[in-house]
Amino acid sequence: KKYIENYTSDFIDHNLYSMVLEEDRKIFIRLPKGYDNKKSYPLIIKSDGNFNLSRWDESIAELSHKQKIEDSILVAIPNLFWGDSRNRDLVPPYARKDVKIEARPLNDNSPSIFGKADLFLAFIETEVLPYIEANYSINENRVLSGFSAGGSFVLYTIVIKPELFSGYFAFSPAAWYDKSVVVNEF
Repeated sequence: KKYIENYTSDFIDHNLYSMVLEEDRKIFIRLPKGYDNKKSYPLIIKSDGNFNLSRWDESIAELSHKQKIEDSILVAIPNLFWGDSRNRDLVPPYARKDVKIEARPLNDNSPSIFGKADLFLAFIETEVLPYIEANYSINENRVLSGFSAGGSFVLYTIVIKPELFSGYFAFSPAAWYDKSVVVNEF
């Protein structure tokens, strides 16, 4: 629980106990200015939620003011700097979770060395989305975004659960590790 207290945002900070991940997780919820629960809003789920959140808020507000996009609810899930949780959560289960080391030898199949993006995706699908649906007014326009390892997570999600979101943004995905296994699977 100690790590959760270190992460705060200028938005709504909510702690969720994840049965899937077996740990407490924090989510940051950015609502449109003048949020009205009688209106439904697009949803953006962002990995690395503690990174660049203010800039996302500014960009969404500016683009919606210019009527380029609808103002959206942004749910940011922090996982940068939580020990090994970033690679654990964002790297697909068929790739090494430590992306700083050499590619996995063909005979090295210990489950402990693989990422657990499957569990993180289950957390989003079965815990985060139902929480947001129960507490906020969202529509079917749902986007998943991530950069670097988060971008790999986005590519993984497109392959595993393409129908879960209506849009995907993979910013500079870290798809080079493990002999580009993420690209090959995609």
